[in-house]
Formats: sequence, C-alpha cells, structure tokens
Amino acid sequence: PLSGTFRYVNQVAPILVPLIKFPYMDDVRTAAMLAMPELLDSCIIALNKGTAGATAELVSQLLIFMLDPIFEQLKAEPDVETLSCQLEAFGELIGHGAKCEAAQFLGQQIQTCTGVVQMLMNESLERQAERDKRRGDEDVDDEEEEQLEGEAEREEMVMQSLVEVAGKMFTVYKSNYLPYFDNMLMPIISGMLQPTAIASNRAAALCVFDDVIEHCSADGASTRYIEAVFPALLQYATDPSTEVRQAAVYGIGMMADKCSETAFTPAMVQQAAQALIMVVDSPTAWDEDTASASDNAISALGKICKRSPEIAAVGWTRWLQALPLKADKEEARNVHTVLVEQVEASNTTLLGANHERLPEVIIVFGRLLGTDLIEEGLRARIAHLLKQVHSGLPAVLQQLPAHPKFGLLTDENRRELEQAISS
Repeated sequence: PLSGTFRYVNQVAPILVPLIKFPYMDDVRTAAMLAMPELLDSCIIALNKGTAGATAELVSQLLIFMLDPIFEQLKAEPDVETLSCQLEAFGELIGHGAKCEAAQFLGQQIQTCTGVVQMLMNESLERQAERDKRRGDEDVDDEEEEQLEGEAEREEMVMQSLVEVAGKMFTVYKSNYLPYFDNMLMPIISGMLQPTAIASNRAAALCVFDDVIEHCSADGASTRYIEAVFPALLQYATDPSTEVRQAAVYGIGMMADKCSETAFTPAMVQQAAQALIMVVDSPTAWDEDTASASDNAISALGKICKRSPEIAAVGWTRWLQALPLKADKEEARNVHTVLVEQVEASNTTLLGANHERLPEVIIVFGRLLGTDLIEEGLRARIAHLLKQVHSGLPAVLQQLPAHPKFGLLTDENRRELEQAISS
C-alpha cells in the first residue's frame, strides 16, 4: 500500500507536516506525527523500485521539510502521553536512515536531535524529582497517590521512548554518533545508572549502553566504555527488578557477541558466566513475571559458550536444561535457532561424546514444533535432523519414552515429532 502513496506525497506532505503542531487536539498532532515515517518510507520504496520521479534528492528534501516542525513540537509538547507516541514515530523516522542514505541526518540535524533528547530527558528527570517531593508530603491521600502512580507510569514510557530514539541513532550512525552522545547524553545516562536511581531509569540507562556495545564494537569504539559499564552489568544482573536484570544480561550477551578479546577478556568472560548462572539458578528465575530476564540470561550464556571453550564444557549442558524458552519470544527464537545450528554442527560438548544428551534435545524439538517459538524455516531443519537420528541412531528414539523429561511432551507434541520424522 505504501508504494501507492508515493504519487500523493507532494500534495499530502504540505498539509500533514504543519498538523504536527496543531494546538487544539493532541490526537491530530499524534496522527500527523505517525504519518511522517510512513510518508518518508513511501518515497524510499518508490526510489528503490525505480519509480518515475522518485529521487534521493526528494527523500532528503522531504526529511528536511519534516524535521524542524518535529523538533519544535517535541520541545513544546505539553502532554506526556502524546509526547511518548510522537517520540515513537520519530524513532521510526530515524530508523529509515539505516536502509536509505538519503534519509540520513546531516551533522547539524544530529546535533539538534541530540539536543532535543537531552532537553526532554532532563525535563523528565525534573518531573520525577518533583513527584518524589509531592510523595514525601505527609498529607498525600489515596486519590492523589493513584494520580502520582499514573503520572510515574506515563513518565516511564517517555523515558523509554527517548532511550529508543538514542538507540535508533546508534543503529543508523554507529560509532559516528558517539561524539554527540558523549557531549550531551553521557552525563545524564551515567547518572541514571547509579544504584540510587529508580529501577526504570537504571533499566533505561543500561539499554543505552547495550546499544553502544551492539552498534559501536565492530571498530572497537565501544571498548572505552566497557571499564565503567561492565561492573554495572554484573551488579545489575542480579537486581531485584526484572527489567533491570533483563537489560543487564542482554548487555552481557552483546559483549559476548560483539566485543574483541581485548575488550571482553577471558577473566571478564568467567565473571559474566558466573553472574548468568546465578540469574538462571535463582529459585524464582522462571516465575511468570521474571522469566523474560532469565530467557535473556540463557541467550547470553549461549553466546559466551560460543566464544569460550572452557565455559562451553559446562555451559552448554546448563543452557540446554533451560530450553525451550517461552517468555521473551524474540530471544526464544534466536536461542532455538542456535540449538538447531549446534546440533547440525554435531557439537559434542552439547550432545555428549556418545550422544547422551540427544534425547533431551529431541524432547525440546518436540516442544517447539508447531509453536511460534521458532523462526519460519526452522521446522524443516528440525525435521531433517530428526530423520537423520531415525535412520542413523534409531535406538535413541526407541529409548526416548524412558527419559525423565519424556513426560513433558503432550500428545500434540508427540504427534508433531512423529509427523516430522515421517514427513
């Protein structure tokens, strides 16, 4: 549908862009802002298709036409909830720069954007402090307490959206964004990382540093942040707050995945693995409201096993015991793909020298087939592996019912396994 929008862009943009600042109704401002990434995307799609009239110059002109009104509105938006929606749309707009060079910001626009994020973060922290002061008053009744809680929740969403905007800047501009970040955002984010900060702010700060590690490690630029960030990742991996733990263990996984041995030394790898095992061995690790952090810890443990043979020797077994993952769907799909890859590669550390853990792997496969916990295309690879076992190691399948975990398979799971083997 978007490619069809292209022919109307020149008529629509001059009407919609001014509505970003429509003073009388926040719904109008939000709807106009939500249209901005869509409008830009329709031009990018048309450009990639070679549609007549679609040029790189048009894309960059449209972006320039949008940006000033967007910056002005973000700075002036009076309604916190509306601001969250607008920031979300703005993040999407920034993200288009990753797939089209003409949709990337110029230096001055990056500077302005970061200045707006800095201002909005500071304002959000000021509102938080003001609320804490009101909370401290003796005579806060139930109604006012409820109101304060609602405000705090909306504030959390604003901070989350601001962090996502910063994350999108790292996604698109990678290490080139660091000078702007250091100059304007680093002091705020460092403050939010302190143990005295509220949980949602610590989680938000960790997410920013996760982005630095994820997007600025290829050229080693993230290394100078690791010294300060790694102790925080370790400390917060066992934080009482699930969102803080999740952001911390995700960061450890990113270090394992992206950092060189100079940045993430064998000694640090050892410490990280110990922290992750503590997370997943906690008695409440797999409760409904904590499992998403534990899923991310298992994912990070797998990444560490891939880079460290010493840890892999014990780590893969512990990793396998936790599968299948269910709480964080995206992370679960990644981890289940890794399982298939490791079995395809005949990883004996995972499977056992005599395939003694193969039955456990097959039971995990049975619990995954027919669910949305595996990527498209993985089902066929699992079926192929099951057929190989069926023809090469038939005894493994015959002894499966005697395995202690066999009882975890439902009738539906067993049918899925049989079907995959005979398909």
